[in-house]
Amino acid sequence: MSFQKAHNVSNELGEVVVQSAIKDLSNGAAISLDFPPVFKNYRVLELGFVVINDTASNNLTLEFGTTATGSEFISETAAINIAANSTGTKFSTAVGSFSFNASGGAIDSSGVPRLTSGQQVHVDVNTPASSGTEAVFFARLAPNIEYKD
Repeated sequence: MSFQKAHNVSNELGEVVVQSAIKDLSNGAAISLDFPPVFKNYRVLELGFVVINDTASNNLTLEFGTTATGSEFISETAAINIAANSTGTKFSTAVGSFSFNASGGAIDSSGVPRLTSGQQVHVDVNTPASSGTEAVFFARLAPNIEYKD
């Protein structure tokens, strides 16, 4: 493989992290990660949120999908309880806080979650947190490429 081709493949393999603005988890509003990929498809490697203040809260439930009120990525989570002094704590699919929906509409035949051209990640707060804990939601994505020599 030539250096230029290797360089091009390397650039296309880079991960993308998309994040929301700061959200108050006691507010039941839906959250969109405004990154509609216009010409590429992405594998969804991780979905979650990071707590950014020290307010404790209980009973938060979420769904992650490609549409508002969708659960294509993650069906309604079990109640999430956030302890006081949790600034920087990550709740995500990578740390086992919740799991991808194996039968979701955005999961391909090999079990990999996909975000296709024009889609966005939406998070629905089904049950708001009991207090005003704040968080930033994120999606870790990798381009879905086909190697051609």
